[in-house]
Amino acid sequence: MDTTPHPRPYAKTLAERKYIYQPNTIKGNKPINIGHTYSILSVLPEKETGNAPPWTIPISAQRVPVEKTGVSVGSGQIEAMMSDSSLPWHQQLCVLVSDSIYSQRSFLCEQSQHKNLVVVARVRSNRIFYQSPPPIDESINFGF
Repeated sequence: MDTTPHPRPYAKTLAERKYIYQPNTIKGNKPINIGHTYSILSVLPEKETGNAPPWTIPISAQRVPVEKTGVSVGSGQIEAMMSDSSLPWHQQLCVLVSDSIYSQRSFLCEQSQHKNLVVVARVRSNRIFYQSPPPIDESINFGF
């Protein structure tokens, strides 16, 4: 899961344009642009053979509205995917890999409601941890 910028600086009539983060390699320039941001949720399927190249399948892409953040939109996307019983991972162990913006307490707390979801989020370098996580419930069996 991640968000991606889609700059549209010259589309003056495009609805809900906003300032977006966009890395800029020119020294002294601010890393911003004007356009939309999209939240993308992809699945990485198991390899069929040992030498098969890895590839991802985007399963949900949503534009981040002005009044929301990429994290809140992403949380809604995960909720929709994890509660859809027609998807093959509905009862299987799933791993969500995300960037440091998703290491927020509110996002991690929401995702802890999904018993078969493990979140691996990069932690910001200035993050401070104040307490240990609660003990793991040994009675949960994920089938492996």
